[in-house]
Amino acid sequence: MDKTMYVGIIGFGGEGNAHRKNISKIKGLEVAGIYDIKPAREEVARSQGVNVYPSFEAILEDQTV
Repeated sequence: MDKTMYVGIIGFGGEGNAHRKNISKIKGLEVAGIYDIKPAREEVARSQGVNVYPSFEAILEDQTV
């Protein structure tokens, strides 16, 4: 049984990126992906290997999150 909890981040400015970094340090937590209305922030996430959702609704619909 997978004991990993997956988290979606809505908004990937300074705080969102800080949350991503801190989540990656916690055993059993993993970032499933992010959504941001600003394409530049989505590109930053992609450059860090983070999945980007097409909408915040997509995060809410993802059954793994």
